[in-house]
Amino acid sequence: MYGGIFGFLSESTPGISYCYNTGKIVASENRAGGIAGQIYAEANIEKNYNNGDVSGTEYVGGIIGYNRSTAEVKDCYNKGNVQGNTNIGTIIGEQGDENADLTNLFYLNTLGIGGINGTDNISKNIGGVDDDINNYQDFLGWIANPPVLSE
Repeated sequence: MYGGIFGFLSESTPGISYCYNTGKIVASENRAGGIAGQIYAEANIEKNYNNGDVSGTEYVGGIIGYNRSTAEVKDCYNKGNVQGNTNIGTIIGEQGDENADLTNLFYLNTLGIGGINGTDNISKNIGGVDDDINNYQDFLGWIANPPVLSE
């Protein structure tokens, strides 16, 4: 498990908020994310920004590689390239629990892969945007008034 901030979040981890990664994550195996590789905790994951490229074999995401919980994931942005063989997404490579609260999750449009498990959900404001946000401070100002995605 490889992550820009955490490799693995267990039940004892309260969450990841107000963090950013600009480094390249290269996983020789699976479960790689720009912020977290794998999450098993019922934690809040919010206001995180990734600008680093992420690669691995499977379960690869710009923010989270593999989320196996109902963690609240919101107000995040990824502009790093995501590469893997299977189970990839610009935000979450594989979302294992359908009851997770996922909202306001954005990625740079040019990445070419959908946000969660490779697809978007416009009704939850999960999708690509044209806004190329270059640093964490700009992201914090931008996410205060996130765009509303339309089909």
